[in-house]
Amino acid sequence: MLRITENHKMMMVATALLFLLSQIPQPSYSPQNVAIESPRSTATEGYGHVSEIKYQWQEISGFCHWASSTMALRSAGVDMNLHELFAISGIGFSAAYVRYEDVMTILPGAGYRQMVPLDFISEIYGLNYSLYIDRHSDFAELYAQAMGIWGLDYTAFDGPNEALNLMRNSIDEGYPLVIATDLYYLPPKDYDIVRELGVTFDLSGAGHSVVVVGYNDTSQTAWIVDPGVGSFGEYFGYPSDGRWYYEVSYTNLSIAWSALGYLTVLVRPESNPVSDIQSRLIDFICDRLEGNRTSYAPSQEDLFFLIFGADAFRALSLDLNLQGLSLLLDEFDNHQSRVAAIWHLGYMTEFTCTLQYLSFRTALQELPGLFPSFDLTNAISIGTEALPHLAALSNNTTLICTNPSELGGSLVWDTIIGLSEEYNIQCDLETAIAPYLDNVTIIGDHLEVIADSWDSFAAALRQVLSGSALYPTILLVVGSASLFVIMVVVVIRRTR
Repeated sequence: MLRITENHKMMMVATALLFLLSQIPQPSYSPQNVAIESPRSTATEGYGHVSEIKYQWQEISGFCHWASSTMALRSAGVDMNLHELFAISGIGFSAAYVRYEDVMTILPGAGYRQMVPLDFISEIYGLNYSLYIDRHSDFAELYAQAMGIWGLDYTAFDGPNEALNLMRNSIDEGYPLVIATDLYYLPPKDYDIVRELGVTFDLSGAGHSVVVVGYNDTSQTAWIVDPGVGSFGEYFGYPSDGRWYYEVSYTNLSIAWSALGYLTVLVRPESNPVSDIQSRLIDFICDRLEGNRTSYAPSQEDLFFLIFGADAFRALSLDLNLQGLSLLLDEFDNHQSRVAAIWHLGYMTEFTCTLQYLSFRTALQELPGLFPSFDLTNAISIGTEALPHLAALSNNTTLICTNPSELGGSLVWDTIIGLSEEYNIQCDLETAIAPYLDNVTIIGDHLEVIADSWDSFAAALRQVLSGSALYPTILLVVGSASLFVIMVVVVIRRTR
């Protein structure tokens, strides 16, 4: 067991740093009333700073990209909070399952194709959403392929000088940058554990989104607003000491930024929002819940190993048994790799379900305020049926803690991680799974109920949408009939 723990400690730290969430109450707003105003920027020769950026904390490992995107959207005039973003982007209502050869994992909405939902938000709110990548990066070809598949445009530029010029120009305009970084090179004390373990991006594959709000060429430093501090580990808790705002040297910024190919997101106001936002958003949310393949993976609809929405939970349930696990382990050629595969399945299932529970729950709570034109009471009641089952598969400690030896006491962890440890001893899956079969069945049942609830929730939302479309027609017919009756009465009276 100790060997498994040590082999996965770096993976846990890395995964924990990929995601982060917020529970701070913030004002809601109607998506039909969006005031787009340019933020104020202080800019002189060699110096620039975007002022009045309202901070968004992530709160728990799992949502760094979305908290950073929330701040970028605010700077472009769309003053939503993180929970509203979970709803409007469909993140809280999305999931994906990948089963191919030696991969068997479920992904939360917050972790699948992070750039695409923001592109949708920019379209409906009349924003300009721009992606940038260094053409000389090791990731350039991968990004090009991915953006092509997803139908997204991006701009390629040349190395650190152009990246810093992009930073200066955007901040001088009054808009911050969302950038992907290797947090090994970021100064907050929260990331000391990364440096202690030597967990650079090259080793972990873990990136972290932050917001660049200012620069000073004289001191060769940039100002960062970081949603991730206080989201995990020893210093967990809201960073009331203000350490979410700090300076970093151009040198360290370039190293951290270049590790992920200088990937940059800019959001600016461009035009007016589209008409009928609420109906389009409800239709989009339904597509996410139902797992509409075109909504999730345009041009990839035929890839059998990608499953989305409600069916993602259903597919994992069908694979979570002796036969499914046997097929997974057959892909590995040594015992320790098989043990690690079961361990990884358990960890990622609990990690994903926790993220999904938090984002789904908060997105669900925001719907009435976001869609005041619709009566969503019944639909939300149906969606709420998934919450206790997601909660049963969740454990916040998995997102906060960076030491596997401190985890346990939850259904998924004790079952699947326990199974991996038993298999490590028994070297026979059928023998090892026997003590855990009842719990494996219970986990599968929870996944099935979640899937059924999401399907029913989507159906109820579509019924609301179709009912709202019929209502004006019915009103017109009734009104016309009433007018006709009144006219007949008037004519009869005058004749008499």
